[in-house]
Amino acid sequence: MANVSTRQTDVILNTKVTIARNLEGYKFPVKLDTNGKQEVIAIVEDALNKSDIKFNRVEIKIDKTNDELYSRGITSRHLYYGDPNVALFISASKDLSVLVNDGEHIKISCVSDGIDTASCFEKANNLAAFIENNLGIAYVESLGFLTSNIERIGLALNISYLAIIPGLVDKNGIVALSNTFEENYCKLTPIEPKNKDNPLYVLETKATLGIDEATLVKMADNLVQQFAVRERRARCEFVKGGEEMVEKYINEYCCQFGMLKYGTLFSRSRMIDASSIFYIVQSAHPMEGELNLTWEQLSSMVRECIMSILGFGSDEMDVIECQRTIAKRVKRIIGVDLKE
Repeated sequence: MANVSTRQTDVILNTKVTIARNLEGYKFPVKLDTNGKQEVIAIVEDALNKSDIKFNRVEIKIDKTNDELYSRGITSRHLYYGDPNVALFISASKDLSVLVNDGEHIKISCVSDGIDTASCFEKANNLAAFIENNLGIAYVESLGFLTSNIERIGLALNISYLAIIPGLVDKNGIVALSNTFEENYCKLTPIEPKNKDNPLYVLETKATLGIDEATLVKMADNLVQQFAVRERRARCEFVKGGEEMVEKYINEYCCQFGMLKYGTLFSRSRMIDASSIFYIVQSAHPMEGELNLTWEQLSSMVRECIMSILGFGSDEMDVIECQRTIAKRVKRIIGVDLKE
């Protein structure tokens, strides 16, 4: 097994903790008129300006900045099409964000690479506490924090992990895992439900009533740690078939590497296939020299390429210029001189 960081970035691309809050005296965004939504934005922005953390408002549209935010899980695909009554504020360090009027009045999120549950929760929770101390928040003693999403009433806390699991997907190990997650207040969801070959999944908590924050954070962290171990084990099983099996996967790895290094157009399916084989081989039988891709390179490839392709929307998926852009990104990541 190749060396990996303590955050286990070979399986878990990032951790995201989101805390929702709604303002007392205002209808939920879905029932709020334009003037009301603009008032909410102004109130939240004023509160953020008083924080020790500097936040910048980001225009939500399809461009390079938002492409990066999507690939890191900070924005959602539907936000690309712009709603003047929805506002997004990003910290200078880009790990903290505040989304206003997207389902809830306030969604505070912290995103970090790999498994980083406790730290993400602490940062998001500290900002939530600051907002609670400066604004009137909708709260009922018998229920907790009120949200438009009934699954989030109570703690209004969501912990999610973006995972790449080609081993478990190919070994059909998803069903058994899904049952385990359901028993632990969590769920496992594919990024693309209709595409069974895409190894990108989201593991997230799904309930916040009847459980306290510390327990939920600890449970989610334990579950994702076990999840990473099982995926890594599944990848290793691919090369236990002997020398012939190892050679098969290495040949496929070399083929995919060459296509990405010298190709001028990359389709979405090619990127998904290449990423899956890279992760399997680098986990079970790491390559050397030029062919050795670090976990940082692999994670960057998935975040910047696959996730951003998904973010463009189906209408733009096969546009030649889009595929050329992805090709340039891949070459930069794997160290190809773009001037050649």
